[in-house]
Amino acid sequence: MSRRPVPEPGRPSARRPPAAWLRRRLLTRLLVLLVPTLVSGGVCLGALLAQLLAQWVPLLYLSCAAAAAAAAVAIFHGWQHYDRRWSLSNLERGIDAEYRVGQVVDYALVPRNCAVAHGVVDIAAEGDIDHLVATPQALWVVETKVRAVPKKQFPAVLDRIARNVHAVEAWASGVPVRGCLVLLDGFPGKREYEARDGTPVVVHDEKSLRNALRREVRGEEGPGGAELARRVWKLGRVAS
Repeated sequence: MSRRPVPEPGRPSARRPPAAWLRRRLLTRLLVLLVPTLVSGGVCLGALLAQLLAQWVPLLYLSCAAAAAAAAVAIFHGWQHYDRRWSLSNLERGIDAEYRVGQVVDYALVPRNCAVAHGVVDIAAEGDIDHLVATPQALWVVETKVRAVPKKQFPAVLDRIARNVHAVEAWASGVPVRGCLVLLDGFPGKREYEARDGTPVVVHDEKSLRNALRREVRGEEGPGGAELARRVWKLGRVAS
């Protein structure tokens, strides 16, 4: 069996790893928490040193307290108003989930006319596409979650997948595009859902995703082909 197409000849290009988008969110989150703390600590240290060299003790203490209070308010305000989905623990679990699903996809797709790109933002309608998978028959828009999505949030998750499905349909005209939600823990039991616009979304766990991809790869050739696989491959490459 032929293996997947390789990139064009020339300088080797690095591949964008799974969870690249989430790792950027994690870094941003850490900076939001760290910068006010460092600023406050620097002002306090400066005030302490100045106290040893000058007689402006009340003013220095007042400025130090004001800086510390401002930093505390900034951290508290940010903590109260940021989206809980982007907490540090949730980001870490999400990164691990995307890596695990990325490994499943990479392992499953080895034949000709197949490819996968992780963390696709170039053609996404919202956020990023965790895994864009090209098989000989279709394109898969794969969204990854660590556990079952709360009932109130589930319609919004399906709608996000649907919007990205439509974006991929516009990018690869004439190729079927499948919406897919992968839950690593807490699988709900039901496999087939619809977004509020009627777009079908299939729910998988790791095992069922691997089996579904293998069945499709071994099936008859469809409208995908080598050119589509190359385009998907390019989407996963890190820009030089």
